[in-house]
Amino acid sequence: MLGTSSNLSRILLLALILGAFALRVYKLDSQSLWYDEGVTAIVAQYDLASLARWTADDIQPPLYYALVSGWGRLAGWSEWSLRFPSAFFGLLIVPLLAALTIRWSRSRLAGILAALLTAFHPLLLYYSQEARMYTLLVALGVGAAYWGLGIGDWGSERFDAKATTPLRDRLWFLWGSYVMAATAALYTHYFAVFLLLAINLAYLLDLLRSRCFRRPVSPNPQSPVPSSLLWLLANAAVLLLYLPWLGNLFTRLDVDASYWDGPFKLWEALTAIAIRFTSGETVLEGQATHLLWMYGAVTLLALVGLVAGNAEHGMRNAKSESPTQYAIRNTQYPISNTQYPLLLLLIPIAAVLTLASFTPKFNARYVLVALPGLLLIWSAGLAGLLRVAQPPPNLPHSGGGEATAPSPKWGGLGWGFIAGLVGTGLLLAGFIQADRNWFTDTAFTKDQWRELASYVQGQKGENEAVVLVSGHAWPVWRYYAPQIEAVRLPDIEILDINAVVDLNNSTAILRPALLDKTGAWLVGWQEEVVDPADAAGMQLIRAGVEQPFDAQFWGVKLRHYTQLDARAISDAPPIQQPVQANFGDAVELLGYSIEKSGDLLLFWRLTHPPTPLPDIYLTGETRTATGLLFSRMGDRRLSAYDFPTFRWQIGQIVAGRIPMDEWIGAGAPAGNYQLRLGVYDPARDTAGMDLIGPDGTRLGKRATVEIALPQPIALSEGEDPTTWHPLVDGLFVRPILINSRGDAGGSLLLQILWFTPVAQRVDSLTLHWNERKRAVQRDGQPVTVDLSLPAQQTTRTVHQIPIPLDLPPGDYWLELTAESMPTRPVELPVTILSSSRHFDLPPLAPRLSARFGEEIGLAGLTESELPVEIEPEATLPLTFVWQSHAPAPTDYTMSVQWLDGEGRPARQVDEVLPRGSSTWLLNEVVSQIIKLAAPAQPGEYRLIVAVYDASRNGLPRLRLPDGDDFVEVARIRVQSPAQP
Repeated sequence: MLGTSSNLSRILLLALILGAFALRVYKLDSQSLWYDEGVTAIVAQYDLASLARWTADDIQPPLYYALVSGWGRLAGWSEWSLRFPSAFFGLLIVPLLAALTIRWSRSRLAGILAALLTAFHPLLLYYSQEARMYTLLVALGVGAAYWGLGIGDWGSERFDAKATTPLRDRLWFLWGSYVMAATAALYTHYFAVFLLLAINLAYLLDLLRSRCFRRPVSPNPQSPVPSSLLWLLANAAVLLLYLPWLGNLFTRLDVDASYWDGPFKLWEALTAIAIRFTSGETVLEGQATHLLWMYGAVTLLALVGLVAGNAEHGMRNAKSESPTQYAIRNTQYPISNTQYPLLLLLIPIAAVLTLASFTPKFNARYVLVALPGLLLIWSAGLAGLLRVAQPPPNLPHSGGGEATAPSPKWGGLGWGFIAGLVGTGLLLAGFIQADRNWFTDTAFTKDQWRELASYVQGQKGENEAVVLVSGHAWPVWRYYAPQIEAVRLPDIEILDINAVVDLNNSTAILRPALLDKTGAWLVGWQEEVVDPADAAGMQLIRAGVEQPFDAQFWGVKLRHYTQLDARAISDAPPIQQPVQANFGDAVELLGYSIEKSGDLLLFWRLTHPPTPLPDIYLTGETRTATGLLFSRMGDRRLSAYDFPTFRWQIGQIVAGRIPMDEWIGAGAPAGNYQLRLGVYDPARDTAGMDLIGPDGTRLGKRATVEIALPQPIALSEGEDPTTWHPLVDGLFVRPILINSRGDAGGSLLLQILWFTPVAQRVDSLTLHWNERKRAVQRDGQPVTVDLSLPAQQTTRTVHQIPIPLDLPPGDYWLELTAESMPTRPVELPVTILSSSRHFDLPPLAPRLSARFGEEIGLAGLTESELPVEIEPEATLPLTFVWQSHAPAPTDYTMSVQWLDGEGRPARQVDEVLPRGSSTWLLNEVVSQIIKLAAPAQPGEYRLIVAVYDASRNGLPRLRLPDGDDFVEVARIRVQSPAQP
């Protein structure tokens, strides 16, 4: 019976190996090499000395490159040939993991399941078709674990000294195999050390447990040395063999600049690992995240099966044990057996994540060596469920005797068998779907360097250059286009996040390289890291004309410039309109430019930032020349997302691009606009940095940039305005409510996109408020438009719609009609809330009755007890009461300040008046709470309030009737610090 089972196992294993081979060579060369594989292709063609020197400066050791080098000299350097070693090592993992599982679990069924899951696992399949070292690393790691487990078994109670086994006869083969596999793994990838740490920790824990919980075991008579000494000698030999390269390991961990410092997000890293270990690289992230619940449930099920299977294994061995031996084995052996794969899985992951928390060097593939631990849990656990359970042995009484095993009870398919079958089926279904995606879904196409290089070679003019950004992508470019020497920008061998392209270094490289060229092809890959501000694109658009073309390539960008005059390339920023805005003495806005596409370029310079360098964000909005909100952009970093300010050099000029649809939007007519900007450090001060004047005075927290848009912004390509609502014949509109809720007396902001095939004029529109639940229409109110619409051009207008003060709360249709023409009304849903406006003044103390300009009055303060003295830095809560005396043309800002004896601001708070003063009704009363910290220095201070227009240059203040630009609220003394 056993012989039949063994033969069947061999047949199944062979079938799985053949199937795994077919999968790994299927379409092996159908996709282009990407950058990492291009590195393999070039480095493997070096001689061994050059290869060793190159890898000493890279983030990977030399063994894999040396193996591919030898193979390539025999089989050639085609894509298929370069990837075949990975396919071979990926195939080797299948029998190795099956053997490891059988040796560890003592179950042929678990070994077959391990081979099955390994053959179809999408991550192992993916890296089996990539010309990189990861399948070699896993194969060596599994081999080291297999031979290491053999050494650990030698001399332990798991070794049967009376039996004639290969283990006893091949002790030194096991020892030498472990040493060579472990050493080779370290020469393949630096993080192999973490798998060896797990293997050694598992051995040590097993050794300690054997001595603490089990009866002393006599040394194996076949062993010339104790097992523990063998293990110590094996690891000493590994260390000795790795000593020539050990210094490079620490050097690379210390100087590798392929990552930048930033907050390490542990949860994101764990999620990435879980997705890769289950769905591989070939399931969309959203879908893979949902599948984690299924994979998690199967893993928990496997852990249950693992413990149950170990317990059953202990029961079956109980017949030959004493009661004490059985009890100890039944409580200890399952824990020992379960902890081994858990250590292989968790130790490398924990070690890599710990390293990443100190030095940000993380990618989910770096923990691929931990994947066999999970496969061991799945295969042995599900095999434990699939085995037909037997009842525990009849233990002898304490008086002696032997345990007897009862006859098995064959009750049909139990829950364990069904659960194991379902778990195995779910894993295979997920794996096969991911494998299918890899072969058929274009969403998982590798970077198309082959296709791009072929296109450029076919289209490139004789006197045109190729500019490669980033320059470290030269290996894959040289592999596909060796006859075209690319201009490398920056000129680096491997990725260095500190080698950022700017106007200065791009001028030094591009100008001499392109002086005699009439055109250039700009190839972009990882340009978001080395050229985040698109300095290369800015330089080439200065020097030539960008030509559109239809070809697109997955993962790689291509642009073409003609009529090139390299003399126009300059290190001066292409600022169209200079601006001077100093935010917190940390960063300056120097000016802006508007590109033909409508994108806005803002030019920044880091001046005297705090240390460590902050990660500064930008917030802003665009308003019309009359102050109406036109567009609001989302908060963003000053430059590209991958170029935070903590990567900038002090004094370096950096461009930040704001896409057209974010800062102004399609349909914006030519004309004058106001861009109101603020910057803030989300980790330190979300309120924003103060705007600092030339004399050091604080000018609020917003800078207003006057922008003249030279030409209207067209619609995005593909949008057909004739599908909009036909308000009248030949006039199409697309109304957009910026806010669809408001209270009576307030206002709604309405934007309208207009389009007409023939030029026509629109004088006015009429709005009606129609109750949604009843056919009740209120009197219409006119909306002045006064538009001369050009033919075939989109125009956007902004309108502030006042909500009638007597409009009852409820849901309405805002109906838009053209009264002077036959019209098809547009209806927009709005909700009117109960009015929260107040018109009666509360009790005031002190009463100020200060009138700023003709519009804004500061009636006084309420609920504020102004002290005569205050401690330094103490917080003073103040409630200001404002009253509107006339419609305000803009939203004013108030500033409350402490003035010292010489009239200089010692501390201040600036805030926009509540709800925007432009929305206040006549005689409306508005309260505003301000928390103001007292100055740090003792002395006499005046507490004053001013009102100014933050939307205008110079921040002009509103004047009081007596000509002053502030009102004094109180005089307060800041006490001297109390003596200890």
